[in-house]
Amino acid sequence: LAVTVPAQAVVVASSDSGHVTASNLTGATLSTDSGDLTTTGLLGSARLHTDSGSITATSLGASPMTARADSGSITLNFVEVPPRVTVQDDSVCVEVEVTTKENKR
Repeated sequence: LAVTVPAQAVVVASSDSGHVTASNLTGATLSTDSGDLTTTGLLGSARLHTDSGSITATSLGASPMTARADSGSITLNFVEVPPRVTVQDDSVCVEVEVTTKENKR
């Protein structure tokens, strides 16, 4: 299922069994019970959750972020420093990186 939304829309999307992929959103609540969650270019605040799967979020803006994986890894890459990042992973690895003009290679 592919959905296109207006630029300022805040999206809520979930899946019981399958991957969730989103790009270039202003804000979002994204979740999956069983599957990976991947997003890029998320500029507004976000809540990301997966019960069984990995979360990979790249090119994130400077907005509050909450990411939770009950079983799987979490990788967050910000292009600006966010005011707050909350991460919970019950089983594996968490990686948070801020890539700015000063530290970009």
